[in-house]
Amino acid sequence: MKKKTFLFLLVALALFALVLAGYLFRQKQGAAPVAMGQPLFENLDPNLVERIRILDRDNGFVLEKTAQGWMVDTGFLYPADFDKVSRFLRTASQLKVGRAFDGDPETRKRLNLLSPKDAAEDALQSAGALFMLEDSAGSRVASILAGKERPSREEPSYPQGQFLMINEDPRIFLVDRYYQTERQEPGFWWDTLILRVPVESIARITAAAKDQDSDQWYLLYDVARPDAASFFEAVGMAEELELDQSKVNRLAGFLGALNLEDVRPADPDSTPEQGLFVAFEDFDGLAYTVFPQQTSMDRGCAVWITVEFVGLDSDGEQSQDEEQAQWLVGKANDLNARLAGWIFSIGQWRCETLFTKPQELAAQP
Repeated sequence: MKKKTFLFLLVALALFALVLAGYLFRQKQGAAPVAMGQPLFENLDPNLVERIRILDRDNGFVLEKTAQGWMVDTGFLYPADFDKVSRFLRTASQLKVGRAFDGDPETRKRLNLLSPKDAAEDALQSAGALFMLEDSAGSRVASILAGKERPSREEPSYPQGQFLMINEDPRIFLVDRYYQTERQEPGFWWDTLILRVPVESIARITAAAKDQDSDQWYLLYDVARPDAASFFEAVGMAEELELDQSKVNRLAGFLGALNLEDVRPADPDSTPEQGLFVAFEDFDGLAYTVFPQQTSMDRGCAVWITVEFVGLDSDGEQSQDEEQAQWLVGKANDLNARLAGWIFSIGQWRCETLFTKPQELAAQP
């Protein structure tokens, strides 16, 4: 064998040994080589996931699939936003690798990729959000530790990817999309829509308050209109009172796309405080009664909401045929079952609208 050929084979053998050593090192570390554009998860089936345990530096809670749909468990179950949960699972299953590199402790700390499960107290600020996906048997399907986003260099700046760690893999992955924040709040996952009642469907609004001394109810205001094209008029109030239609319409829009900011279960053994109520009746005869639970509105207020079918016309006769009335009774019962067990916290401007005083509905001279 010629000397030149022998040297060539020797160099090739050395290069092969280096590649083999790198591969064996990866195998020893439990990580297979990856290429850019390769799926992050080989076989992550979103349909197999029945539970998502979420842990960050401050919170720990569970998203759980039940017979009633996805729920957020923070000590009590409240409906989750199905679109957010399904988008999270679908996105996770479609993630592609943009880059992979070794996750040494210093780099993990810098990218907020310390696990909140075992990060030291003084290092919790560098902990990410840990998502543990489980099947119906409670077995781990996958886990994702979400760290910092990779910002864009362009203006306006949008995330160009996110740094993640998965399962027991020691490497850090930069993925093409994900955009889950490192801080997780249960409220992010709630179905925040309480009610959506269009302003044009509101036929009557009545408010009453209870006198603390006599314990008697007295009328605050009562406004009504015969159809959606008509103006609201004062009912059972001073005849000379002229209403400011824009203010009344603002009040009538209270139930339109009403969203919660917080929620807690109502005490089943007691009736929530009812010193004031505002009842919104629609043209179908459904009455949505809102009981504010406190008068302080610095950070919004809490409300209790009930629904019932009261479909009577001005003569006290049922305004719907029997079949339609039965359907509306069922709708009211379904809404009441969903709403009456909760105390909802809503935003400040909504509360200010709800606490409208009679004189504030009057047109200014």
